[in-house]
Amino acid sequence: MKRLLAFTLIFLLCLQPSFAQSVHKSNQSKLSAVKTTISIVYSFGFTDLYSSTDIVGGPSYSGEGFHGFGALISMEVHKNLDIVTGFSYVRNRFERTEAPIGVHQSTYNENINISSIPILVKYHFLKFLYVGGGPVFGINSGDRDINGIGAYTNFGVEYVFKNSLVLSFGPFVRYHGLIPWKDYRLINSGVNFGIGYRL
Repeated sequence: MKRLLAFTLIFLLCLQPSFAQSVHKSNQSKLSAVKTTISIVYSFGFTDLYSSTDIVGGPSYSGEGFHGFGALISMEVHKNLDIVTGFSYVRNRFERTEAPIGVHQSTYNENINISSIPILVKYHFLKFLYVGGGPVFGINSGDRDINGIGAYTNFGVEYVFKNSLVLSFGPFVRYHGLIPWKDYRLINSGVNFGIGYRL
Protein backbone atom coordinates (compact mmCIF):
# COMPACT_ATOMS: atom_id res chain seq x y z
CA MET A 1 0.00 0.00 0.00
CA LYS A 2 2.81 2.37 0.89
CA ARG A 3 4.62 1.48 -2.32
CA LEU A 4 1.45 2.17 -4.35
CA LEU A 5 0.97 5.51 -2.63
CA ALA A 6 4.60 6.48 -3.21
CA PHE A 7 4.39 5.43 -6.88
CA THR A 8 1.18 7.45 -7.36
CA LEU A 9 2.75 10.52 -5.74
CA ILE A 10 5.88 10.27 -7.93
CA PHE A 11 3.72 9.81 -11.03
CA LEU A 12 1.65 12.91 -10.24
CA LEU A 13 4.77 14.98 -9.59
CA CYS A 14 6.19 13.91 -12.95
CA LEU A 15 2.89 14.68 -14.67
CA GLN A 16 2.55 18.16 -13.20
CA PRO A 17 5.25 19.94 -15.30
CA SER A 18 3.91 18.52 -18.56
CA PHE A 19 0.34 19.50 -17.59
CA ALA A 20 1.46 23.01 -16.62
CA GLN A 21 3.38 23.29 -19.90
CA SER A 22 0.34 22.23 -21.94
CA VAL A 23 -1.87 24.77 -20.10
CA HIS A 24 0.75 27.46 -20.73
CA LYS A 25 0.87 26.59 -24.44
CA SER A 26 -2.92 26.60 -24.60
CA ASN A 27 -3.06 30.07 -23.02
CA GLN A 28 -0.34 31.31 -25.37
CA SER A 29 -2.23 30.05 -28.41
CA LYS A 30 -5.42 31.79 -27.20
CA LEU A 31 -3.55 35.06 -26.69
CA SER A 32 -1.85 34.82 -30.08
CA ALA A 33 -5.27 34.31 -31.71
CA VAL A 34 -6.48 37.66 -30.36
CA LYS A 35 -6.08 40.38 -33.00
CA THR A 36 -4.48 43.50 -31.51
CA THR A 37 -3.74 46.59 -33.60
CA ILE A 38 -1.70 49.63 -32.56
CA SER A 39 -2.30 52.76 -34.67
CA ILE A 40 -1.32 56.40 -35.01
CA VAL A 41 -4.20 58.62 -36.15
CA TYR A 42 -4.29 62.09 -37.70
CA SER A 43 -7.60 63.97 -37.91
CA PHE A 44 -8.87 67.31 -39.17
CA GLY A 45 -12.16 69.00 -39.94
CA PHE A 46 -14.72 71.53 -38.69
CA THR A 47 -15.30 72.69 -35.14
CA ASP A 48 -18.25 74.47 -33.52
CA LEU A 49 -18.71 75.90 -30.04
CA TYR A 50 -22.20 76.38 -28.59
CA SER A 51 -23.38 77.98 -25.38
CA SER A 52 -26.39 76.71 -23.45
CA THR A 53 -26.92 80.16 -21.93
CA ASP A 54 -27.75 83.33 -23.82
CA ILE A 55 -25.27 85.90 -22.65
CA VAL A 56 -26.41 89.40 -23.57
CA GLY A 57 -23.41 91.42 -24.67
CA GLY A 58 -21.20 88.31 -24.69
CA PRO A 59 -18.68 87.30 -27.37
CA SER A 60 -19.48 85.15 -30.40
CA TYR A 61 -17.33 82.30 -31.72
CA SER A 62 -16.71 81.23 -35.31
CA GLY A 63 -14.97 77.87 -35.76
CA GLU A 64 -11.90 77.80 -38.00
CA GLY A 65 -11.27 74.07 -37.90
CA PHE A 66 -9.23 71.61 -35.87
CA HIS A 67 -6.24 69.29 -36.18
CA GLY A 68 -5.63 66.28 -33.97
CA PHE A 69 -3.21 63.43 -33.32
CA GLY A 70 -3.75 60.24 -31.41
CA ALA A 71 -2.45 56.78 -30.55
CA LEU A 72 -4.97 53.93 -30.35
CA ILE A 73 -4.94 50.27 -29.42
CA SER A 74 -7.68 48.02 -30.78
CA MET A 75 -8.31 44.57 -29.30
CA GLU A 76 -10.66 41.97 -30.72
CA VAL A 77 -13.05 40.65 -28.05
CA HIS A 78 -15.37 38.71 -30.37
CA LYS A 79 -15.59 37.95 -34.06
CA ASN A 80 -15.63 41.33 -35.90
CA LEU A 81 -15.99 43.21 -32.58
CA ASP A 82 -13.17 45.29 -31.05
CA ILE A 83 -12.63 47.42 -27.97
CA VAL A 84 -10.61 50.56 -28.76
CA THR A 85 -8.88 52.95 -26.38
CA GLY A 86 -5.88 55.26 -26.37
CA PHE A 87 -5.10 58.96 -26.22
CA SER A 88 -5.76 61.95 -28.49
CA TYR A 89 -4.86 65.63 -28.56
CA VAL A 90 -6.98 68.09 -30.57
CA ARG A 91 -6.31 71.77 -31.25
CA ASN A 92 -9.52 73.72 -32.01
CA ARG A 93 -9.22 77.18 -33.59
CA PHE A 94 -11.84 79.91 -33.25
CA GLU A 95 -12.28 83.51 -34.23
CA ARG A 96 -13.70 85.31 -31.21
CA THR A 97 -15.63 88.52 -31.78
CA GLU A 98 -16.42 90.67 -28.78
CA ALA A 99 -19.76 92.41 -28.44
CA PRO A 100 -19.66 95.83 -30.13
CA ILE A 101 -18.91 98.77 -27.89
CA GLY A 102 -19.88 101.92 -29.72
CA VAL A 103 -18.46 101.68 -33.23
CA HIS A 104 -15.51 99.44 -32.31
CA GLN A 105 -15.73 95.64 -32.44
CA SER A 106 -12.56 93.67 -31.63
CA THR A 107 -11.83 90.25 -33.13
CA TYR A 108 -9.00 87.86 -32.28
CA ASN A 109 -8.08 84.18 -32.48
CA GLU A 110 -8.55 81.72 -29.64
CA ASN A 111 -7.63 78.05 -29.23
CA ILE A 112 -9.30 75.34 -27.18
CA ASN A 113 -6.99 72.33 -26.84
CA ILE A 114 -8.47 69.04 -25.67
CA SER A 115 -6.71 65.91 -24.41
CA SER A 116 -9.01 62.90 -24.28
CA ILE A 117 -9.22 59.15 -23.73
CA PRO A 118 -11.87 57.26 -25.74
CA ILE A 119 -13.43 53.92 -24.81
CA LEU A 120 -15.04 52.69 -28.02
CA VAL A 121 -16.72 49.63 -29.47
CA LYS A 122 -15.83 48.94 -33.12
CA TYR A 123 -17.74 46.56 -35.40
CA HIS A 124 -16.31 45.30 -38.71
CA PHE A 125 -18.62 44.28 -41.57
CA LEU A 126 -18.50 43.65 -45.34
CA LYS A 127 -14.79 42.75 -45.07
CA PHE A 128 -13.31 46.27 -45.15
CA LEU A 129 -15.91 48.52 -43.46
CA TYR A 130 -16.38 49.38 -39.80
CA VAL A 131 -18.60 51.45 -37.54
CA GLY A 132 -17.87 52.46 -33.96
CA GLY A 133 -18.70 54.69 -31.05
CA GLY A 134 -18.63 55.25 -27.32
CA PRO A 135 -17.80 57.72 -24.54
CA VAL A 136 -14.83 60.09 -24.52
CA PHE A 137 -13.27 61.52 -21.35
CA GLY A 138 -11.61 64.88 -21.98
CA ILE A 139 -9.74 67.75 -20.33
CA ASN A 140 -9.46 71.09 -22.11
CA SER A 141 -7.36 74.22 -21.85
CA GLY A 142 -8.81 77.71 -22.20
CA ASP A 143 -11.53 79.56 -20.32
CA ARG A 144 -14.46 77.54 -21.75
CA ASP A 145 -15.12 74.60 -19.43
CA ILE A 146 -16.05 71.49 -21.42
CA ASN A 147 -14.14 69.02 -19.23
CA GLY A 148 -15.66 65.62 -18.57
CA ILE A 149 -17.69 63.17 -20.62
CA GLY A 150 -18.25 63.40 -24.34
CA ALA A 151 -19.33 61.04 -27.12
CA TYR A 152 -17.76 59.77 -30.32
CA THR A 153 -19.02 57.94 -33.40
CA ASN A 154 -17.26 57.01 -36.63
CA PHE A 155 -17.51 55.03 -39.84
CA GLY A 156 -14.80 54.02 -42.24
CA VAL A 157 -12.68 51.66 -44.29
CA GLU A 158 -9.87 49.53 -42.85
CA TYR A 159 -7.47 47.39 -44.87
CA VAL A 160 -4.90 44.94 -43.47
CA PHE A 161 -1.93 44.15 -45.72
CA LYS A 162 -0.12 40.80 -45.75
CA ASN A 163 2.80 42.33 -43.82
CA SER A 164 0.33 43.27 -41.00
CA LEU A 165 0.33 46.97 -41.90
CA VAL A 166 -3.12 48.49 -41.29
CA LEU A 167 -4.49 51.56 -43.07
CA SER A 168 -7.81 53.19 -42.16
CA PHE A 169 -9.83 56.19 -43.26
CA GLY A 170 -13.26 57.54 -42.44
CA PRO A 171 -15.50 60.36 -41.17
CA PHE A 172 -16.35 60.91 -37.51
CA VAL A 173 -18.21 63.19 -35.10
CA ARG A 174 -16.96 63.95 -31.58
CA TYR A 175 -19.05 65.82 -28.99
CA HIS A 176 -17.52 67.37 -25.85
CA GLY A 177 -19.44 68.76 -22.88
CA LEU A 178 -22.23 66.24 -22.29
CA ILE A 179 -22.43 66.91 -18.54
CA PRO A 180 -25.74 68.81 -18.02
CA TRP A 181 -24.35 71.65 -15.91
CA LYS A 182 -21.68 72.61 -18.46
CA ASP A 183 -22.42 75.90 -20.25
CA TYR A 184 -20.49 75.05 -23.42
CA ARG A 185 -20.65 72.25 -25.99
CA LEU A 186 -17.95 71.63 -28.57
CA ILE A 187 -18.46 69.52 -31.71
CA ASN A 188 -15.76 68.21 -34.04
CA SER A 189 -16.82 66.78 -37.40
CA GLY A 190 -14.09 65.58 -39.71
CA VAL A 191 -12.06 62.65 -41.01
CA ASN A 192 -9.49 60.28 -39.55
CA PHE A 193 -6.42 58.86 -41.29
CA GLY A 194 -4.80 55.97 -39.44
CA ILE A 195 -1.71 53.84 -39.96
CA GLY A 196 -0.99 50.92 -37.68
CA TYR A 197 0.41 47.45 -37.19
CA ARG A 198 -1.44 44.26 -36.28
CA LEU A 199 0.42 42.21 -33.68
